[in-house]
Amino acid sequence: MQFTTKLQRCLIIISLFVFASSSARAGTINVIYTPEIADTYTGRVYLMTSQGWGEPRFGPGWFEPNPIFAIDVQQWKPGVPLTFDDNAMGFPDHLSKLSEGDWNVQAVMRLNPDAPSPGGVGNAYSKKKSIEVNQNNNDSITITIDQIAKAPQLP
Repeated sequence: MQFTTKLQRCLIIISLFVFASSSARAGTINVIYTPEIADTYTGRVYLMTSQGWGEPRFGPGWFEPNPIFAIDVQQWKPGVPLTFDDNAMGFPDHLSKLSEGDWNVQAVMRLNPDAPSPGGVGNAYSKKKSIEVNQNNNDSITITIDQIAKAPQLP
């Protein structure tokens, strides 16, 4: 009987250790936008991610897609924080499941529904920001959408 109790305690401790070590945290990611972008916005806001290449807004990529998160908003006002957490739509999983490591993040407002991707012409976006995802990360960052994607200039 005493052996079973010790075995149960060991299994509980091991499972708690495995659970704690497998959960990464991206901290809190808030998105705001400047009044130059819009007076109010109703639509979809994306949080795009990438590791080690260019601007995330040009993703998520076809063959090895990077995680992407989205929140639908109504009458969102400039300067009012929009918090990305596990309530946001996410692919392939929730924000809290983002793997540990260094990530680039970028926010996009889908102003142009005819653009083939969130990073397309006419959509508003933030500058790329780097974050570190690990189980001890409690950092809060704010990303500001203050750019509009323009058509490339032809020579």
